[in-house]
This record gives sequence, structure tokens and C-alpha cells, in this order.
Amino acid sequence: MERMLLQATGNLQRILSAYYNVPSRVEIVMNKAVPKTAALSNGLSNGHTENGALTETGERFERKINMYFDDKLAYEAESVLFVKDENMLELIEKHKYGLGQIFGHTRRSPDFVLHSVGRHGDAPGASFWRDYSLTVPYALDCYIRETFVEGLFESYNGTSDCGTVWVDSADSNGKK
Repeated sequence: MERMLLQATGNLQRILSAYYNVPSRVEIVMNKAVPKTAALSNGLSNGHTENGALTETGERFERKINMYFDDKLAYEAESVLFVKDENMLELIEKHKYGLGQIFGHTRRSPDFVLHSVGRHGDAPGASFWRDYSLTVPYALDCYIRETFVEGLFESYNGTSDCGTVWVDSADSNGKK
């Protein structure tokens, strides 16, 4: 089941909702616009895409959500969004939609790239995470880290002293 979640490309809520047989509930912990003068730690400035091109709206948001199924916390997601489209901006800023809701509302499927995955422990049931990006050309770039809670599918009695990280070593052209 963990592998299915790590590879989910826009249907994570549906997979977990089906597994638990309950609807999902998103708690938006943070949804803040970052001032245009702020710079990202990775060197990208607000309003610019990865290749340096200026975005149309030039808006950047930092978000954090908690995802629940019934009363069970399943995962936390932290994201940085570069908004290049006025319609997307309104959905994020005014309506405070979740990313899945935005893609459903606009009927646009994002391109998905999985960058790295890891585990905070050494046995089944440990907390695990993934880093990935979602892109809707000319509309929205998202960089996301999801951290799934310990004991999501089975109990975990180990420690979190060790863990494992897997990183995609492909360059931007998909070459290793």
C-alpha cells in the first residue's frame, strides 16, 4: 500500500479514502502569500519559474495542510506554489482550495515528477515521506513534501533513529 501512495499522481486522497472507506477532510494549517521580494532557499526568486522565466501573476504561496480520514491524521503536506494564472490564483488565494480541488475544478491534470522518497525508521509501519513536483504548464508549479504518519497501515514498534532515503538521479532530461 505504501508503494501505491508513493507513486500516486493526483489521486492520493481517493486511494486513502477508498482504503479507510470514509471521506477525507483537509485542514489548511498555512496558506500564505510570500512577498515578491522574498527569495527561496534554492535560489529561485518569487515570480520566476525553474528556468528563470517571469510568471504572469508572479505570486508565490507557502502552504501546509493536514489530511484526515474520519478523525485519523494520515499525512502532512508542505508545499511551495508558483502561480502563473489568474484563475489558479483566485482558487488558492480567495477560496483556499486544496491542490486536488484546484485540478478538479479547472479540469487540468498536472505533470508529476517524483524526486525522492524516504522512511523514518527501519521496519513496516514507520513514518515515510516523498518529495515531488506537480506542474500545469503556464498555470502552476508546485513543489511538495508529504510526510505520512507512523502506523498509517500497521503498528510500528521500532525507533526512528535510522532510516532510508531514495533519490531520483535523473537529470532534467531524464538521463541518468
